[in-house]
Amino acid sequence: VAAGTLNELEQVLAKGKLLLLHDELTREQLMPKNFVFYNPDEHQQIIALLEEKEPGAILAATSRNAALAGGVYPFPLIEDGDFQIPSVYLTEAEGKNCF
Repeated sequence: VAAGTLNELEQVLAKGKLLLLHDELTREQLMPKNFVFYNPDEHQQIIALLEEKEPGAILAATSRNAALAGGVYPFPLIEDGDFQIPSVYLTEAEGKNCF
């Protein structure tokens, strides 16, 4: 299953499935959920929805953004020791092949 927007993530039935995140949901790296210094509401909402939806694993098709993660492409969407859902990242092009 796949979701590219917050609305799509709210609607997707992902329990136990492989969930592909793309587009708006993968534009920037998500802050760790217990990071008190900077944690935007949108990031908290995405993390909460992911935990609520309980996918078996997450594929994150991330874009090219030189300002994030030292300019690495693709960049890791989730780097959080408190986040228990397995996740990997791949390029946007590779993500499109998953549809």
